[in-house]
Parts: sequence; C-alpha cells; structure tokens
Amino acid sequence: MLSPRDWRLATEWHDRGVPLGLVLEILESRAGRPPRGLAGIAAAVEDAWSAVEAGRASPARGDGVPRRASATPLGASEAWEDARARAPAGSALRDLLERLVQESHSGLSDDELDARLDDALAASVPAEFRDGAEREARERLAPHRRRMPPEAYASTLHRAVVDRLRQRLGLPRRRSC
Repeated sequence: MLSPRDWRLATEWHDRGVPLGLVLEILESRAGRPPRGLAGIAAAVEDAWSAVEAGRASPARGDGVPRRASATPLGASEAWEDARARAPAGSALRDLLERLVQESHSGLSDDELDARLDDALAASVPAEFRDGAEREARERLAPHRRRMPPEAYASTLHRAVVDRLRQRLGLPRRRSC
C-alpha cells in the first residue's frame, strides 16, 4: 500500500523519468533496514538520479557540434528551431531536426516528438560528441551498475546519454518529464 505522500513521490519520479530500477536498487540496498515509506529513500533516489542528470558540462570547442551563443531561455519549440538552424547543413543532426520540426507543425504530439528525438539523437551527432556523453554517463552510473538489472542499466544509460546530448545541443523536452 502506498500512502498519498508515497504516491506523489512515485508519480513525480515517473514523470521525471527516474527509472524504476534505480528506485528498486535503493530499496534493495536497505534490505536490512527497510524504510517505512518512499519518503525514507527520497534523498537517496534524488542523489542517484542526479548522478544520471548531473555532470552536463559543455563540450570542448572544436567538437563539431554547434551551441547556442545566447543564454536567453527559449521555449522548447523555439529551441528546437534554433538548434536546427545551428546544425551544419547536410548533417544527420540537421536532417533529423528538420524532419521533427516539420512533424511538429503537422500536429505530431510532443510525447511522440520527444520519443523520436530520443531514439535518433545519438546516431545523429558526431561520434566523438556521442562518445563523450556516453563516457560521462557511464562514469556517473558506475557506482549503481552492479545493483541494477541489465535492462534497467541499459535504459538508464541511454536516457542519461540522450539527456546530456539534449542539454549540450539546447534541445529541451517538449513535454514536462
């Protein structure tokens, strides 16, 4: 049974994309002293999830991937348009963003646009840029890997890499998760 507070925490974690495997890992690590509710592990979950989301330093200059020059915040649609305009003409990234921006204008849902970008982004950036994001994500997840089932680790790693790439390219999620 979940209390209303536990339900709110679980819903918030789900909406933010915190993998269930990560929460279960923390619960298992406390097997000798199980918490009375999810609030008892909330700080540990937040710390572990920040390991996935944190460490998004800007890429080194000369990596072949454009960045926004302005620090002015944009809405997701405008940010995607801006990233498309900055991507080198004829690049896989530019082609992907052009297709997704067109699909956004034809009424494709924000959830579907985010999913399509997540699925294709890593294959659309230069290898050294992708490899750097993956290396950082693996380093941040290393302390948690052995306690995560392989499928949970793989999906968490993918999400961490995609989140790093999105942040570096200025491609926020169109939906709020």
